[in-house]
Amino acid sequence: MPMECLTRVSPTETVLVVSPYGESEALLNRVEDARRLGARILAIHPEGSELLDLSHDGLPIGSWASGHEIEVGQHLVTSLAPLQARGNGPVAPAFRPAV
Repeated sequence: MPMECLTRVSPTETVLVVSPYGESEALLNRVEDARRLGARILAIHPEGSELLDLSHDGLPIGSWASGHEIEVGQHLVTSLAPLQARGNGPVAPAFRPAV
């Protein structure tokens, strides 16, 4: 989803932010908007990222992580989201990935 869509999320949505190489001020502002609107924020981010403070749950990625390892982490998180919608998993319902 484009970053602008983060200003129109609902409290029933979960947004996954994947930012393996850092984040821009614009991204941080939009994630903050989505959180303020009540969306659940999950983040895959570099260690020490400001996304850690904005996300409800996060998966920090060290500088050692390759693109493949980041994709595997993203896949695992997106695979769990539908389980919660059925009441079987740890992730909040209404998953919609942000890119």
